[in-house]
Amino acid sequence: MVKCRKAGTARLFRAFLVFAGCMQLPNMNCSLFRTDDPSLSIVRRPYTGSELRMDGYYWANHAGALLLYVFYRNGIVQDGGGFSPDKLPQREEEFRNGLYYQWSLKYKIDWGVFQIDSNLIKFEMWYPSDDDSHLITRTNSGEILNDTTFHISKAWESDGDVYNNIDDTYHFKQFSPKPDSTCPFIP
Repeated sequence: MVKCRKAGTARLFRAFLVFAGCMQLPNMNCSLFRTDDPSLSIVRRPYTGSELRMDGYYWANHAGALLLYVFYRNGIVQDGGGFSPDKLPQREEEFRNGLYYQWSLKYKIDWGVFQIDSNLIKFEMWYPSDDDSHLITRTNSGEILNDTTFHISKAWESDGDVYNNIDDTYHFKQFSPKPDSTCPFIP
């Protein structure tokens, strides 16, 4: 009889903890549950041009770290992260086995949209604010040098910050399979 009462009490306590945790979800600073994040100002539209290749990813060396972006024909761009160059084989394996895609489905900051107009590229993504209390958007803008290289020279953020001294040149690397571009944050 005592065992049953303890088991029932433990079950009731676990149910209470689950209920209390669910009640806290709206208060969490989690990109999956936030509805007050800013919208992207660039409208997603399919990319049908040939100014940049789409059968791989683009990388830049920024202060000793690789920055990586994957652009898709449907107008979506995925942030492939920033990491030391020796970690590139690991990231490519995570692309191949789907691990990176599964991980990035949880984070709005891994996704954005891009547009190309003649030799100009711009892409907009979500970023954490300086104090990590909310998300902002950041638009990167630059010039396409050829179908495998572009240079980002300026950026601006939805909180008003402007950066005119960016000097990141992105280079193409053919890669297959690219991660899936379907994400819950961009219709």
